[in-house]
This record gives sequence, structure tokens and C-alpha cells, in this order.
Amino acid sequence: MEREPRILFLDTRPIRRGAQVFVHELKQRFSVEGVPVKRIFLYEENNYVLLPLDEHDLVLSFRDNHFFEKFPTIQPKLVKILAREIKMFAPDVILCNGSRTLKYAAVVKKCYPSINSKWVYRVIDSAKYWNNRSLTQVYYKYFIIPAMDGAIGVSQKSLNEMIQHYGFLKPSVCIPRAIDVDYFAKYQLGVGARQKIGIPSDAFVLLFLGNFTRQKRPDRFIEIIYGLQRELPQFHGLMVGDGPLKKESEEKVEKLGLIGKITFAGYQQDVRPWISMSDILLLTSDTEGMPGVVLEAGAMKKSTISNDIGGIKEIISDQTNGFVVLNGEVNKFISYIKILTRNNELKTNFENGIFNSVRERNNMETIFVTYKKFLNQIRFGI
Repeated sequence: MEREPRILFLDTRPIRRGAQVFVHELKQRFSVEGVPVKRIFLYEENNYVLLPLDEHDLVLSFRDNHFFEKFPTIQPKLVKILAREIKMFAPDVILCNGSRTLKYAAVVKKCYPSINSKWVYRVIDSAKYWNNRSLTQVYYKYFIIPAMDGAIGVSQKSLNEMIQHYGFLKPSVCIPRAIDVDYFAKYQLGVGARQKIGIPSDAFVLLFLGNFTRQKRPDRFIEIIYGLQRELPQFHGLMVGDGPLKKESEEKVEKLGLIGKITFAGYQQDVRPWISMSDILLLTSDTEGMPGVVLEAGAMKKSTISNDIGGIKEIISDQTNGFVVLNGEVNKFISYIKILTRNNELKTNFENGIFNSVRERNNMETIFVTYKKFLNQIRFGI
């Protein structure tokens, strides 16, 4: 009888962010099936909320801001310890969750040829956006990416960009992000939740949910609220999250006279109450792979207006179950928001449409089966 594959999930830091949360949930699903699984994180983390870890998980005692990460871009001791742990676990497949896991995977594979594992690159965002410098692109194209035995894109667009950017010719497949749909769909918001945080019960609430970073564009969200307030004061912005640009965002709100019109809720481990008390999700990012927040909002029957980035059109069919904005135009966001506030039937159609799409396409059971099939294909070289 064929044994279950041993799977190692290689990640950067044990933080509660979209890419890491999904791999955490996927690992749990493999564990339920009796598949031997392990997670190794390259770096320690002290500044963010951490993922729950179990006895099989390992966080290596390294920092991602170490001098060696800049030159020669690799920490030799980290490579040695990582290779030792991989040998001890002896995985059939190692799933690299993007980012810096790729360069360490390539070095370990080159320096320790006795490791017979298959390496799979999980493409979680745009290769063009994050790796647009010619020297770095060459480094990845001819050394890092060729070490991978396969690739999984969280969206078809992200996968296609990676293949084109690096000339990747090995087995690849698009497997979208999955969520526990019922976990979100069955949530019931408590009475008076809005009033408890100072949002009027009759306000029309627009939601920003994510990290306060350059690529997420919290400034664009604030500009949208500012544009609406000049003629429609019933709109209220709700910004949920934390990050390096939070203070700058708060200062921008004060400068534009929006205090009392935008609420900062900070980081929230359970995002369901915040999605539930909102009317529309705005995705203002400049880059995404497969934004989990759109799936979570969809599972709670909340429609999204999104910038045209990453695999968003693989979730949202423009003007069918949401709106997609070209080039992040603030005025276009505002125009679409006005349409949905004035057409309740259209808004309801969008909400039902995105809910049905997420339930059918992005549930964990469907995604798990697809992962298991592809990882076995890579394992046996077929």
C-alpha cells in the first residue's frame, strides 16, 4: 500500500497574515488525513501577532534584518540548520511559501544534494511587482527559481506572470486560496456593535482590512472617504489592521478633517465582527495574489469594490458580483460606491453572487483535494 507523502511547509515568520494563515489551515487539513506534516519558519518574530504552533513546528532563531541578508543575502548558519532539520524529517515534498523561502531552498538544494525532497514554489503575489530590478531578476531566473520542481499559483494571473518573468517550464497549477466558508457565513453580529466603537447605526460603512503598508494603499482608501464626505456625509470609513503606515494614515485623516468619519480599529485576530458591521469592502491595493479578505467578505455576503490587481478578476466578475476599478482611480471608486448605495437590488445581487462563488470555488475541501493531487504528482515526477 502506498504511504502518505511527508510534507514540510517552509515559511518566513509565524505571523497571522494571509499567506501564513492559509498554510496553517492547509497543514491542519493534511494532519486530519494522517499525513505527516511539519512547519519550519526561517525567522523569529516579536512585533506581530503570531500563529498558533504545535509540537511539530519549528521556528529557527534568526532575524530577517541580519546583515548577511543584505550581503551575501544568505545566512550560512541558517542554511546549515535548515538542511539538518530537513534531513531529520525527510519530507517527500517541501512547499515554499514564497518570499525568502525560495532563496534558502535553492541554496540548501545546491549545497546538500543528498536531500531528495521535491521543492514546490507557492506563488503568492506578483513576481513583476516584487522583483523588478534587472540584477535581482537574473539572480532569481537563473539560480533560485530553477531549483523548484513545481509551482502553485494562488491565482492564474500570478502564476502566468511568474512563468513569463522567469521562464519557468516545470509543472505548475493554479490552486486558489481557500477559507472555512461556514466559519464566516454563520457569524452573528452582536446588538449595538457599531455604537460601541463610535460609528452611527445609520452610517454606510466602507471597510479597509489589511496591513498598513505601501502596497495596500491605505492613503487611497482615505482619499476615497474624503471625496465622498464632501457631498455624502453619511459615509463612514472603518480601517482594520496595523503596520508601518498606520501613524502616517492617522495623521492624514487629521489633516483632511476626517476625525470622526474614519475609525481605526487596530489589528483584530477575529475579523468577522468588523466585516459584519460594514456595508462594502474596498480593496485599494497596488498588488495582490489572491486576496483572502475578498473571500472572507464574500462568505459574509459583503460585496467588494477592488482595484484591478492580481487575481481579483478570478474572484470578481466586474458588474456581476462586484466592481473592478482600473488603475486605482479614486473617482471611479467613488462612482461605484454611489451606484451601490442607490441601487439596493444590485447590491443584493452582488452579495449573493460573491457568496455563491466563494462557497463553490474557495472552500477548503475542494482546495485540499487539489493540493494533495498536485503534490503527489510532483512527488512521483508525473
